[in-house]
Amino acid sequence: MRQLKQQFGDALVIIGVHSAKFPTEKETANIQKAVQRLGIHHPVVNDAGFKIWNSYAVRAWPTLVLIDPRGHIVSDVAGEIQAENIAEHIQAVLDEHTTETKSGKLDLTTPPPVRDQFQLFFPSKVLAHPSGKLWITDTGNHRVLECILDKNREIAQVTRSFGNGAAGFIDGDTSIVQFNHPHGLVLQGDPQEGFLYVADTENHAIRQISLHNGETTTIAGTGQKAHGRFPLGKATQTALRSPWDLTLVENYLFIAMAGSHQIWVFDLNDQQLGIFAGNGYEALVDGPIKDSSFNQPSGLCFGLNHLFVADPEASAIRAITLTEEANTITLVGQGLFDFGDVDGSQEKALLQHPTGLEYKNNQLFIADTYNHKIKTLDPYTGTVTTLAGTGNSGKKDGEFVVSKFYEPEGITTLENLLIVADTNNHLIRVLDLNTQKTHTLILNWFPESQIEVPALEVSSSSFSLLLALELPDNFEINPASITRIKYNNQEYDFSAGQEILVPIHLDSTSKIVLQLDLQYCQHGNMELCFQKSYDYRIPVTINPALSSNTPIELSLPVPV
Repeated sequence: MRQLKQQFGDALVIIGVHSAKFPTEKETANIQKAVQRLGIHHPVVNDAGFKIWNSYAVRAWPTLVLIDPRGHIVSDVAGEIQAENIAEHIQAVLDEHTTETKSGKLDLTTPPPVRDQFQLFFPSKVLAHPSGKLWITDTGNHRVLECILDKNREIAQVTRSFGNGAAGFIDGDTSIVQFNHPHGLVLQGDPQEGFLYVADTENHAIRQISLHNGETTTIAGTGQKAHGRFPLGKATQTALRSPWDLTLVENYLFIAMAGSHQIWVFDLNDQQLGIFAGNGYEALVDGPIKDSSFNQPSGLCFGLNHLFVADPEASAIRAITLTEEANTITLVGQGLFDFGDVDGSQEKALLQHPTGLEYKNNQLFIADTYNHKIKTLDPYTGTVTTLAGTGNSGKKDGEFVVSKFYEPEGITTLENLLIVADTNNHLIRVLDLNTQKTHTLILNWFPESQIEVPALEVSSSSFSLLLALELPDNFEINPASITRIKYNNQEYDFSAGQEILVPIHLDSTSKIVLQLDLQYCQHGNMELCFQKSYDYRIPVTINPALSSNTPIELSLPVPV
């Protein structure tokens, strides 16, 4: 639609008609949220009663109807189409009705929502690591955020942003890289030096972020949506169709290809990309993986030697056995139009459009999106149980039984916690499985300065840093304040005048990341003080030939 509007301008009026399948999608407030999330600027009619659907004899989603200036239907076509296939028909109508298309401009555009770079906008997926690292796909802001959780898992410091908030398809470092509605995430290797893979949904691509240097590279997809049959070949020359989520099993990257109703696999060793499961038809069909059918698969996880799939258009959870004779089975779900909010056995349980899931300790955790709940599924028995959420949309912390969410999508586990992307609330929520309580994660946004410090050469991977803070001559640290150093998910507090000694333990990393929080004042004027954060990145090389040199003295410049 965007391409057609750009091509024909005011001569073409686009009106969306939303005839909902799911009850939740019939609510105008939810439609407004979807319009904002998708960046739709044309008007959308809520056809909850299917009056327009029936008037135009529509039989399938989506259907495009072309109407001439006199209100006559020129053509209609069901299914996904390419702009170039309908453009010639639009041009023919315009050529035939030249006088009637000059009657003036009809302004039906909707203003874009106001966005704040220091707020989330429809976050969709989350990924936590035992180190305390947390990554968030801030989907509506077209970026991936890297955070460090505090020890109480109540606050997350945003340390890096991959993507500048504008939709685009650009590789490179953090200063130029762009995404377009990214969703699923998976980590390969170390959280400091490994790679983060991203399902860049509306770029129809898989992107790779180097956590060592921040560089983003496209490893699969062309940036264009695939149509028709998939001509497989080199991964970066193969068009994809709306990849939505990822999971990694050894060196195999599995992709939930929502747009083609399939599961794909990318061998990261030999860079081979291909279809793993699904025949491309939208249906709930089990059996051998090549003959099975899915329904816009949107969530993936691995456990018990099975690939688990959230299959939202069938309100189902599927499982694929990763054996030589791989098969697809349905754990929960009965059909494309069988959905609801029912706990219980496999035979009677109903979900409504689940989009996220995670496996841990012989249990599946499900983001039951349109029921505004988090549920559990026993993969052995198929029994479904509500864990948190009332079934009504909202935002409320506290006991699981009273907690409220608004179309949660992503879910990840960390220790005894579930971390959830509460998408329509634009929040990240934390569920403590021990206390059975929910709280909202506080995001501290980017440190005010990111400072590169000259490389250190050390004799071993364990040592101490003795830090000296260098402020300009006319400023001093507030003697009544606490200076805090954060390193590797640990916090170290120092009073004014106290020696700042920080223990360092390197794993496979070659860079130390320190965050400094301090309060400084103008010299001689304690009434003029400032609170700031600084992010220091210190490259390190280990040379065992060096004599033991701990503690190592290091000066940190503090710009004001």
